[in-house]
Amino acid sequence: MRRLRVAVLGALAALAVVAATQPADQPAQVLRRYLAAFNRHDVEGVVATLHPDVKWISVMGDSAVVEITGRDSLSSWMYRYFAALPTVKSEQRGLTLSGAYASTEERVSWTTREGEPRAQSALSVYEVRGGAIVRVWYYPAAREPARK
Repeated sequence: MRRLRVAVLGALAALAVVAATQPADQPAQVLRRYLAAFNRHDVEGVVATLHPDVKWISVMGDSAVVEITGRDSLSSWMYRYFAALPTVKSEQRGLTLSGAYASTEERVSWTTREGEPRAQSALSVYEVRGGAIVRVWYYPAAREPARK
């Protein structure tokens, strides 16, 4: 019985060390930093939340396509995106955490060049490891009705 207690205490101590080095809410923290940088249109801030080999994956029906691989490619894409949509903002609607994964509904809104408000939302899943976003799966966006 004593050996069992020692083994259990040793296992709990090992779990405590792992928990201390990888907080359970790490994906949430990384996504908050990512979203804040995105809303500032701070490409370098966004890139700082990404793993060097990050993959952006679009899910369409029963298939998935890797759209972007690597921080450099994503950085180039983001500069063009923010130039094309200078008023774009994003918000998360809810966040579900499961280990290294975080899923959310993301609502993106912007104003067209003609001054018309636009918005769409999509489900996304982020994989966060070692404090960096490793993979993102984006599902098809649904356009929202214009708000007055």
